Amino acid sequence: MCIKYSLTKLLKKRKNFNLPHLINFVVMKVTNSSLIYIFSLLAFCYVSFGQAPDSLAGQTITLNYQSTTGEAESGTAVFNLFENNKAWEYGSDDGEWESAIYNWTPEGGVGNFIITWGEGEYVDVSLTFTSSQSGSFTYISWEIDDTGISAIENEGIGNFVLSTASASDEPPFERYFSEDFTNPSVTRENFHLGDGDLSQGITFEHNSSGFYTIRGL
Repeated sequence: MCIKYSLTKLLKKRKNFNLPHLINFVVMKVTNSSLIYIFSLLAFCYVSFGQAPDSLAGQTITLNYQSTTGEAESGTAVFNLFENNKAWEYGSDDGEWESAIYNWTPEGGVGNFIITWGEGEYVDVSLTFTSSQSGSFTYISWEIDDTGISAIENEGIGNFVLSTASASDEPPFERYFSEDFTNPSVTRENFHLGDGDLSQGITFEHNSSGFYTIRGL
C-alpha cells in the first residue's frame, strides 16, 4: 500500500517526470525503507539477547524450574557461586546448605552450567540469556542408579536470574546460638522450621511455652 501511494503521488505531481527515472526513484525509496527496516530489526534482535558472562564467580543464580519428563517436579534452586568452581546450594524448603562444584562454559548469548554434588549426581543446564542478568533454560538431571551408573532422572525447562552474591549468601559458618524454645520467631530463625511447617513427611509444632515437637518419625 505504501508503494502504491508513493507512486500515485509522484505521477500526480510530476506529469513530465521521465518514467525510467521515476521507477529508479521509487525503487530507491523502497530499497532505502527496506534497509532501514532490516537495520531496525537487527538492532532489536541485538538488544533482545544478552551476552553470557565469562565467569559466574561471585554470582548467585536462581533457577525456577519445571520438569517435563519423569516425576512431576517444580520449584526454585539457588546456587551461590565462588572462585575455584565452588558452589553452595541453599534449600529454601528446609534451610539446609549443600556443597557442590560447578563448571561454566559460555559462548555468545548461551552458556552451559553443570552443577555436581559429592555423590556424583549432577544437573546439566543450558542457559539462554535474554538480558545480561536473566533468561530461560533447559536442563537434564542425572542421578546414580542402584547399579552405580549415571542415569537420567528427568528433564525440564525454566527461567533464571543472576545477582551479585554477598557475604550473607554464604553458609553461616562458626555461628553459635543458645535456644530455650520460648520465642517461636527466634526458633524459626535458628532451625528454619517452625510451628506448622511440614518437611519430608515430618510436621513441626511449637508454642511459646517452650514445647518444640516433631511428629511423623
